[in-house]
Amino acid sequence: MISLRPFIALLEKAISDALQDQKFIKDYEQPILIGDFFASNSAREYAAEQHFVDITREKDNLVKMFAQAMRGSDPSLDKFRKMSLEEYNMKALIGKIYELNDDYAERHEKWRPMLEKLEDVGIIKRNLSFHATYSFAFLYKFYLRLEGNPSGNRKR
Repeated sequence: MISLRPFIALLEKAISDALQDQKFIKDYEQPILIGDFFASNSAREYAAEQHFVDITREKDNLVKMFAQAMRGSDPSLDKFRKMSLEEYNMKALIGKIYELNDDYAERHEKWRPMLEKLEDVGIIKRNLSFHATYSFAFLYKFYLRLEGNPSGNRKR
């Protein structure tokens, strides 16, 4: 479940992009916005960014810490930039984020609060099958620079 705010931000960005696209204005003299504007990476990234801004205004700093680390360029996080992570990798990712924020005491003891915040706000979802995995909501794929697809198993 996710709020309507990312959809509204996506709509806002798509309309803005369409109004700046001279080809669209010239070729599509109609009030219907074509899907290319909604499907663009920049529109989806904008919607995710706006949602993170909203979340961090309402919640404590755990989600903000997570987003800042994932948006950063630290190469130690590259192995975690997947749409789906096994539970031990998700815990390792959170530990690494605490480590990057010089919070060594939290690294091994308090991974659960950040994990729960990420689940509560709809950024990740826990999947139970043979073993536990966590999937990121597709909305965040480009914003968090993730690879793959949410299931981690399907190929396209």
